[in-house]
Amino acid sequence: MVVSRMTILALVFIIGGCGQSDSLLFAPEPGASKARIGADVAISAFTASSEVVHPGEVLDLSVTVVNWGGQPSGPFSVGILEPISGVFLARKDLPGLAAGAGVSGTVHFSVPADKFSVAVIPGRYTLICGHNLVDADPANDRKEVIVEVREFSPPGETMEMYILENEQLLPCSNGVFLGHIVMQVVYHNPSISIIRGFECGWDLAGGLGTFNSSVEVSMALPGVDVGVSNPRDGNYNVICGFYSPLPTSTNTVLATLDLFYLDQFPLDLTMRNSLPSADPQNSRPIVIADDLSDVVVDMRHIPGFPSVQINPADCIVEYADDASFRKISSLFR
Repeated sequence: MVVSRMTILALVFIIGGCGQSDSLLFAPEPGASKARIGADVAISAFTASSEVVHPGEVLDLSVTVVNWGGQPSGPFSVGILEPISGVFLARKDLPGLAAGAGVSGTVHFSVPADKFSVAVIPGRYTLICGHNLVDADPANDRKEVIVEVREFSPPGETMEMYILENEQLLPCSNGVFLGHIVMQVVYHNPSISIIRGFECGWDLAGGLGTFNSSVEVSMALPGVDVGVSNPRDGNYNVICGFYSPLPTSTNTVLATLDLFYLDQFPLDLTMRNSLPSADPQNSRPIVIADDLSDVVVDMRHIPGFPSVQINPADCIVEYADDASFRKISSLFR
């Protein structure tokens, strides 16, 4: 049924330094105690490469098993279970572990991109990793991870701002006072191959409407920015021309933003057109093509919602290409 229809591509156990399969990596577990009588095999770590997976993407599930007991264990099996369907997604038989020994492995799953609605229903799933050895401490015999399976609709030709965190572009994040939050302005799926410049703006919202926080803008290429901003009122405008052409890609970074967080309340940042704009009839950002013509670009976020949120009580950013999915996935939460 659901996750059970995922395709298992490989189950690889890692050897230190040699990369062969089905072998053990013996290493003492930091802080492990051998005072326990008998073997104590534990699932010490069970992690997913992402909390969210779309059709066509690969999800890695990494497992670490150690023997924290004072004696070697007998043979046992380690498995990953999807409890709704009751299907084991992976199973590995091990000959046993010496006291203090550990073994790590990764299971690679590919969520089928075709017939997605039949193969995998969008929703949140709990995956359980455990072993079948009767040992000294049953409490550490299993761990769980939660993975959200999403229906995928790539963004069209749009522009948006995101928080850059751990090499991921995120709509929401936590910030600390006096901390720096890095963001990027990204042009998705461009219809032009060269950019000579761009225009956009954004507004801050939160608190009483005046802000100590400020945003410093670094362009993707050297250029000149004649936009006028008022950080105290939370109004920012970028009107930038690059000194040299910027080639586009599927997701072209136009600028990097450094938010110096000096407020004690949550912040919302919402992208808009620049003020003034080269096309005052539009409320959307503009990119400058190689022939110096203006290309008006839609914003990815839904009007009425912010682009980015810092310390929100609940992340409410909505994207036009994600809206249908979010209505579906909310039924499974």
